[in-house]
Amino acid sequence: MNKERKRTEGNVTVLLTGDIMLGGEFLEYKNEHDASYEYPFRNLKKVFEEVDIVFGNLECPLSKDGVIRADKGSILYAPPDSINALKYLNYNILSIGNNHINDYGEGGLIKTIEILKNEKIPFFGAGRNLEEANREVIIEKNGLKICFLGYTTDEKHVKSIIANANTAGCVFYDFKKIKEDIEKLKTQSDIICISLHWGYEYYQYPSPEQVELAHQIIDAGAHIVIGHHPHIIQGFERYKHGIIFYSLGNFFFPDFHDKSGYLHKWQEESNKSIIAKCQVSKRKVGEIEILFSFMNADYQVVILDGKDEKEAILELDRISKEIKRNDYKDFWENYSKKRSKELSEMELAIGMPRLLQRMKELGVRGCIRRVSMRNIKGVSRMLVGYLWIKYRNMLGKRQAYENKEKL
Repeated sequence: MNKERKRTEGNVTVLLTGDIMLGGEFLEYKNEHDASYEYPFRNLKKVFEEVDIVFGNLECPLSKDGVIRADKGSILYAPPDSINALKYLNYNILSIGNNHINDYGEGGLIKTIEILKNEKIPFFGAGRNLEEANREVIIEKNGLKICFLGYTTDEKHVKSIIANANTAGCVFYDFKKIKEDIEKLKTQSDIICISLHWGYEYYQYPSPEQVELAHQIIDAGAHIVIGHHPHIIQGFERYKHGIIFYSLGNFFFPDFHDKSGYLHKWQEESNKSIIAKCQVSKRKVGEIEILFSFMNADYQVVILDGKDEKEAILELDRISKEIKRNDYKDFWENYSKKRSKELSEMELAIGMPRLLQRMKELGVRGCIRRVSMRNIKGVSRMLVGYLWIKYRNMLGKRQAYENKEKL
């Protein structure tokens, strides 16, 4: 990977990280081991000190002051003092434009904004109203002005809360609006960075619509597009004068319990992320150095090296090359069908044992008290799907046995 050049006047190093959630199961580990919020990041301190700007996506409110969202099963939160970890790593710009920043309603978001302001950490992408949410942040370093703006979507695969003139939330990622914002900021900035909370969870590839939108944003005058939400690493590409990171993955995102009390446990691929060091100058993105990080079982984030790093580089290169295929739309449609099926089967395989465990915990009376037509339909669908997977696996094993017998 390219090495960082010496910082000089007119050159700035921007370090980009993915999704950050400083709560979940880490809080229990922290208390049991008398650890600090800085503990997970001891191995990264030097890397983060060597750059000018550190960016991340804060994927949770830092307060429970508001009313919990009723339309979501997964509600995220990190205590206010978890901000010490962000200060330790010198974060000086955060996107809060995502689908979890409103998990504790307007109250939780507003309190989070107050905490960030008190700690003098600039933020963008969400606010107490649309005007504040859509307000750009311009950071001046080494004679350059670096601008940040953030957008997201309320589509069902993301479900962010969108702000309006009088309510708190995020900014919708309508290209016409993004283009207008970029046009307005061209004369005020040397580099424009656009943060997008988008895409499909656990998909290795962005949709063709995402690729088109990212290209349009660069064509409109932006220089860096920063994607997050899928919770795994996706590809990146150099496009004209800019660079696009479709998903940086989970920088720090421990397992967590959902509303029902079940533990949401990440697959290994969701504990990996990209840390991108971008050298920028006036209207230009120069050298890029990509580091691969991993959160281990002890909640420490480490930089991959040796064999692990080589494998990660090869995998990222493979994914990134696919995005540039001439038949990418057809490729993605086939991949999407396959991936959707895989994820549905994984959900059923995990969900059915959880359901049975929950029913056992509640007992007969508890189950009866919670029964509804919606629950019956949902459980029935889950049961049929689960039995179908079991049946198909049994047929597969039988076929494999018969083939072995023939040999």
